[in-house]
Amino acid sequence: MNLPVRDKNSMHTAPIFSVIMPTLNSEKTLRLALNSIRNQEFPQEDIEILLVDGGSTDTTLDIGAAYGCRVIPNLRVQPECAKHEGLQHAAGKYAIFLDSDEVLENPLAIQNRFQILSNEEGITFVMTGGYKKPEEAPLINDYINLFSDPFSYFMYRVSSDCRFYFQSLARIYRMEKNTPDFGILRFDDTTPLPLADLSAGNTIDLAYLRGHYAEYLKEVDVVPLTFFLLARDSGKAAVLKQDPVIHHCADTLSTYLFKLKWRIIVNTHYANKNKVGAGFSTRKREQPRCFRIRQFFFLPYAILFLPAFLDSLPVAFRAKSKIALLHAPLALYVAFHIIVQTGLKVLGYTPALKPYGKRQG
Repeated sequence: MNLPVRDKNSMHTAPIFSVIMPTLNSEKTLRLALNSIRNQEFPQEDIEILLVDGGSTDTTLDIGAAYGCRVIPNLRVQPECAKHEGLQHAAGKYAIFLDSDEVLENPLAIQNRFQILSNEEGITFVMTGGYKKPEEAPLINDYINLFSDPFSYFMYRVSSDCRFYFQSLARIYRMEKNTPDFGILRFDDTTPLPLADLSAGNTIDLAYLRGHYAEYLKEVDVVPLTFFLLARDSGKAAVLKQDPVIHHCADTLSTYLFKLKWRIIVNTHYANKNKVGAGFSTRKREQPRCFRIRQFFFLPYAILFLPAFLDSLPVAFRAKSKIALLHAPLALYVAFHIIVQTGLKVLGYTPALKPYGKRQG
């Protein structure tokens, strides 16, 4: 195992990795996330943790101080804005994006990322090994790990569950290199790029991003576009194996429904307002035409119910999980709110945008 070696005569003390973590009243899961970083078999002096906080009123900041975190205020509150602030303040050569309810299971997780980024030519983005649900998490989190959300699954056809994530990607993209620890996916101009958010332990070469896209970094929309910028340059990205992120998501069905509605509101009403880094509506502009056309088939897919139900059956069988059968009613729920929010937009009404996951009045 090749760990980084510091020059003892050098005064350079910048970390190698910056872990960027959005927080907002995150005390329930924050210790788990921070423990997983501090327990890594990688020199801690080469890791900084940035808590980009949207105004916590619980013990989040006290917990962060106990773990030696640097706190960056996120006055815009929303999570994509937190990641944008993190990009501005990070001192590391590489940046790892980990939410406050996400835990690195493998103590070699950061070391694995370091080896790939420092040894594999042209790799500037390392994708997570997928999500793993802890036993105590509510059942809806099985669905979240398997599908992410109904619209994303329809568009990208990839399961984020760690049991199926690598295989899902390998079915769609050419594998340039395949080792026991990671694979390198190869992309071309005609194939839609996969969904790779700045979360779940996804890791970027921040020095490269700053060197080539300084102008993009000024705008919050760089957050949903980062993977596209880096993957299009090199035509490839690495994806980890045996390196899952445990997702301590406390979502109940009701909070998950609120989050789905929040995403629809953002992408319908706030896509061009440079306030929150709208995900799909920003990314789709960078995708090939076939992908942009596919979005229009989601409404019949969901409203007819049977296509979404049939789509869920192989997932339910493969995962041995009945919760996958919730896909069709959830797709119908999403379709309903897409129609409602599109109608409100036509009428000139824009709903207020509350913090992510909070109920929209």
